[in-house]
Amino acid sequence: MKKKYTFNVDNRIWRSLHSSTIQYSDGSETEDYLFNLLKSAKDVSSISSELNNAIQDWPSEYHLSRVRHNLLRPFNIKKNHKILELGCGCGAMTRYLGEIGASVIAVEGSHKRSMIAAERCRDLPNVNIYCDNIKEFNLGEKFDYVTLIGVLEYAPVYIQSDDPVKTCLEIALSFLKEDGILILAIENQLGLKYFNGCAEDHTCIPYFGINNCYNKFTPVTFARSDLNQKLNDAGFCNSTFFYPFPDYKVPRILLAHEALTHPSFNVPDFLCTMASRDYSGNPYRAFHEGRVWPLLARNSLIEDLANSFLVISSRNIENHKHIKKTPWLAASYTTDRHPSYATETCIVESPNKALEVIKSLIYPEATKASNFTGNIIHQPQAKSPYFYGKLLLAELQDSMATHGDISIVLKPWFEFLKAQSVNRKNSATAIPGKFLDCIPRNLVLDEYGKCNFFDEEWIFDRPIPMLWVIIRGIVSSLESSIKQNNIIGMTLRNFVTRLLADCEIKIEKEDWLLIEKMETDLQNHVRGYPIPFSYQKHHDQIITNETSFLCRINHLENEVKGLKLMSEPRKFPILFRIVKKLMRRIRGSR
Repeated sequence: MKKKYTFNVDNRIWRSLHSSTIQYSDGSETEDYLFNLLKSAKDVSSISSELNNAIQDWPSEYHLSRVRHNLLRPFNIKKNHKILELGCGCGAMTRYLGEIGASVIAVEGSHKRSMIAAERCRDLPNVNIYCDNIKEFNLGEKFDYVTLIGVLEYAPVYIQSDDPVKTCLEIALSFLKEDGILILAIENQLGLKYFNGCAEDHTCIPYFGINNCYNKFTPVTFARSDLNQKLNDAGFCNSTFFYPFPDYKVPRILLAHEALTHPSFNVPDFLCTMASRDYSGNPYRAFHEGRVWPLLARNSLIEDLANSFLVISSRNIENHKHIKKTPWLAASYTTDRHPSYATETCIVESPNKALEVIKSLIYPEATKASNFTGNIIHQPQAKSPYFYGKLLLAELQDSMATHGDISIVLKPWFEFLKAQSVNRKNSATAIPGKFLDCIPRNLVLDEYGKCNFFDEEWIFDRPIPMLWVIIRGIVSSLESSIKQNNIIGMTLRNFVTRLLADCEIKIEKEDWLLIEKMETDLQNHVRGYPIPFSYQKHHDQIITNETSFLCRINHLENEVKGLKLMSEPRKFPILFRIVKKLMRRIRGSR
């Protein structure tokens, strides 16, 4: 029987007097912040700079970040489609779907969060928010798409049945038209980041999922085969897996399953900058994931150890027609920029089986960012060849992990830049402005060691200092690489100076100051807001390997001191002696 819902004009929510709610929350302080922010915001759109600039922590990032919407960009959702979003949270995805023009029904069990979602979608008449428990929700309608994004894992907590996961999937299936599609996003119980010490996303306990500690009172995630079987058991006879990186929450890369077996596509190099995130805030890792992806690729394990799954499921295979917007193997998104600069980059297979790179603006209609100097041009290449080979950044990561000579690895890059020289002035070399992004992550080494520069997206209409390109390349590479033991303890300035000296390149104090200003201005302009990062604060900062074991021990020792165990040993004599003895043993075993 169709339930009777009434519309509350004040909070824009549909609700029944018999509706039951759930107690899920990110915390009253967070949700009050989001509600008040949205209430006062002039722009609540999916590309709102106002909301993006208001991100202050992980919960607000999750609900306000533009990156969230990349998860749904591959799907050919149109204005005439009817969409049911089960568990819409605070409306981040709801807003995106509503802007497409589709008819959206969003269901949220938490009254406070449904109010936030309604505020996020306040100007979208095609979006309706219902506050109700998923198990009890019923409108008597069928939909083209049903979404379960970050929802299925909570089925054991909020759905009372013998098999709550199966029940949740059956509920989703019951709302689909005969040719309808389920869009499911969930963490992988065997995600690589969990082996690397990251806390389980829901319990914030390391190795919780790996040790299979789930029970009927906790959220639950699944490995790939288990999840596929769960879908089959619930009536979804056909499922296609995609792999979002670093995960489905903040997806910057999406891989189709076909990418993992394509002979010409170097998947590990595509992933080497995608560091996993531990949402508990712990920065420590046991190993460098960029070094592991090649090994997993050779053994066909990427699909089983990806951190998250994005799955489209249907009753039969015919329902999968036209799901992809383009026949891509992989898609990469840069949506953390000013909207006018946001791009989608797809790796596609041409009719002659060669790989091509297709780049397009995501928001071509967006208001252009004001140019901070009048010298920079955003000119993404619509189509370019895919260069097969070893990414220079991956080569650098290998060298740093194995204590190799970094200067030897970087020498082909330096020589490539020098070959582009247009003039020398005061011993400083200038190169054409089109080489601004000619850094290790955009250079592929062919079988002869020759550099191939790709992704020429940013162009200065005048020559630029070669040192600017070198320093921004080194810094970005260090941020995604394992530090060598022999550079730990050096400042960034000293490290770069020594590295360049080994390659017979000189850098002066005034060069640092000029490059600092140019890079800061560029980043502020591209992102559309002032960024906290600058080279200046790193000039005299000690380079440390924050993932190192010794750093972790130092951190633990500081935590102990914070507890006053070390400063007031008389109050804790036994514990003090245990901690000191443990510290000596650990340090002595290195």
